[in-house]
Amino acid sequence: MTDPRIRIAALLLVAVTTLIGWWAWKQGAYFGPVFYPGAFVVFGLLAMVVALAPLAARLRGPARVALLALVALAAWMLLSALWSPTPAAAVKYAEHIFLYAAVFGLGIWITNLLAARMLLALTPLAIAGTLVAIATVIVLATGADVTWYLHEDATLRFPIGYRNANAAFFMICLWSVLALAVETDWRWELRALAIGAGTILIELTFLAQSRGSVPGVALALLVYLILTSNRLRAAVMLGLMVLPALLAIPTLLDVYRHGSADAAVIPLLRSSAKAIGITGVVSLLVSSLALGGIAPRLWLRERTISSIGRIAAVTALLVVLIGGSLFVSRHGGPVGFVDQRVKEFNRVGYPDLHGQGIRYGANVGSNRHDFWRVAIDEGNDHPLLGGGGGAFQVVYLEHRLSDEGPEDPHSMEALMFSELGFPGLALLLAFLLSAALAAWKSKRLGPRAAGLVAGCLAGAAQWFVQGSFDWLWNYPGITAPAIFLLGVAAAPALLDPFASRSGRWRRPAVVALAVLALVTVPLFLSDRYAQRAYDESTADPHAAISDFERAAKLDPLDAGPLLSKGSVELKLGEAPAALKTFREAVDREPDNYAAQYYLASGLAESDADAARVAADKAHQLNPQDPGITALQRRLDEKPSGG
Repeated sequence: MTDPRIRIAALLLVAVTTLIGWWAWKQGAYFGPVFYPGAFVVFGLLAMVVALAPLAARLRGPARVALLALVALAAWMLLSALWSPTPAAAVKYAEHIFLYAAVFGLGIWITNLLAARMLLALTPLAIAGTLVAIATVIVLATGADVTWYLHEDATLRFPIGYRNANAAFFMICLWSVLALAVETDWRWELRALAIGAGTILIELTFLAQSRGSVPGVALALLVYLILTSNRLRAAVMLGLMVLPALLAIPTLLDVYRHGSADAAVIPLLRSSAKAIGITGVVSLLVSSLALGGIAPRLWLRERTISSIGRIAAVTALLVVLIGGSLFVSRHGGPVGFVDQRVKEFNRVGYPDLHGQGIRYGANVGSNRHDFWRVAIDEGNDHPLLGGGGGAFQVVYLEHRLSDEGPEDPHSMEALMFSELGFPGLALLLAFLLSAALAAWKSKRLGPRAAGLVAGCLAGAAQWFVQGSFDWLWNYPGITAPAIFLLGVAAAPALLDPFASRSGRWRRPAVVALAVLALVTVPLFLSDRYAQRAYDESTADPHAAISDFERAAKLDPLDAGPLLSKGSVELKLGEAPAALKTFREAVDREPDNYAAQYYLASGLAESDADAARVAADKAHQLNPQDPGITALQRRLDEKPSGG
């Protein structure tokens, strides 16, 4: 590895692998104390790459449009802080999108540095996903904190904190693992390891019991089979992954069928972890025998392989079509099936699926229709600007029919329309379409590029489908890897050995990345001080007050630290200080129902009339909150001026 380009690429691959693994292990980087350090590293790393590393490419065509669309989307999100009811959220989400643009560019750059070794660009997701999966199995086999590992309905919560996010992460990584097993000419030992890892990833996805992962898997598999030129090989490798996993399904189902996350489920979790470990080893051994012992002795002509591949693809398609038709016919035919799904979708609440013994199925009931209703109404009310970054969580509490309080509408398209209007939605769609077109241009460059694009777009398809009806956009640990894959897929078509190293765009790009990196520092410190304050609020409330105050100063747009500070002050009997703090919080976020509620609580004894005004405002912003209703009743019992 004497080529300096390869050495640089290797260092970048190690950095990206580490970041993806760390973010997945730390709840998908959903929270600031994990996201901001990772973002700082990415911005700083890309700044150094832009300043120093060679790039034999020209950013042109759809890839350029995709990158510019992401940057414009981030800038529009940042600008929306001017009209958002939660400006701190708008800044945070803008940092997310700037990060996504950075990893898109990083994917292009790494793949360009790898040149003929371009398939190595898939290794960060393959390695990180495998290591996180193995570590998860070990934790499930040895740990006892069941409420941290499972949701209340006994679906997998660990490590990311949400069943659908776990399934999305493991499956996005699976397609990179599969592509490396199928598309490379690595030694059979390495490809057998990839197959064993794939089995574990599939089993953990099944343990998550994510209904949303099923259409994602279907589209991702279709995308992979369309794009790859090695369909027969892909079918064999996928079969070697899936067949051992089938052996573990009865044991894995025992966890969900238990029905709750209590101490009695721990033995079932440990049995599941043991089953995953055993079948992973079985997969490794069987694939070693197949690839190392049988495959070298099995010779087929290229035409025969191509014919078998076509037959296998047609057979799989027929099985899906016939099976789907039979399934639909047993549920009332096409019209009846669709009508039933529409009725389920429009009901408020979630169905109890434990009676059927498995969470997968045709039932599409949830509260998403209510989320989307409010999001679409907000976008229609403000079509040019949207409600502003973070506005959905405020608007939904005011207009909801369900008892949930989500931060986004569980759809990246609905999220953009609700918070950023038609411009935000158009920029998101421009990015997605342009990135897909850029990848398609790369696909036409030969079998190696086609194999790379197949793995990348399959993983991106998994993310796109699940992200279109779930809250994955603001999970950097899931969305960033998917967008990295889109950058990787776009890279081959951009190759230009005669591209100038001294582009005039490099210096402003370095400056912009440095600024983005620096912005993360105070936001990170604010979150860290706030977290420390929460931890010490009982043992040392005065220290907590000081830390909340530091957090509020470091992020002058966020009302959260002030509300927490005022709450501690109120418990200490420091009512005047608490009232001052709550008023500062209201000044930052007047439409924050919690700020109005805390202000009303603080005013209850000293100024009942002012407390009623604040409580009425809180009720208007969140009419279903029982705590606000109870406070209003108490205030109604007080005389005016009392």
